[in-house]
Amino acid sequence: MIESERVEQAAGEIGQLRSQSQMVWRRFRRHRVAIVGGVVLAVLYLMAAFAGFFSAYDPNYYTLSSPYAFAPPTPIHFRDPKTGLLTRPFVYAEERTLNLNTFQTKYVPDTSKKYYIHFFVRTPNQPYTIFKIFHTDLRFFGCRCSGTYLPSRH
Repeated sequence: MIESERVEQAAGEIGQLRSQSQMVWRRFRRHRVAIVGGVVLAVLYLMAAFAGFFSAYDPNYYTLSSPYAFAPPTPIHFRDPKTGLLTRPFVYAEERTLNLNTFQTKYVPDTSKKYYIHFFVRTPNQPYTIFKIFHTDLRFFGCRCSGTYLPSRH
């Protein structure tokens, strides 16, 4: 019996001959951690491709001349401070103050002004493009603050 006949006989016993890529794909599907890693990687690639949609605001929105350019991110609150119960996510407005002793800028939350976080917010003052083809102003999340869009800083 020559070598090719043995291979055909073995293939007939197993079922069929598989290519290298088919064997790799079959082994990959059996490995659960690899599948989870592949799904996570695919989600990260999709988020990178549609970064304009998933970002809270345009990265160039707060320029160096803005008074809030160096403001820290505003913490998101999930509990109402008056009742202590869970509520819609919201952020407080921030007031910029200057410490006259140290000349350090400090951002203090103004608890009298709440801005609720909404999904699928239109941002007409911050349009973006996806793949330089689709022009839109729709964001995944953000705040609607008196007609303007201020996602995490005020």
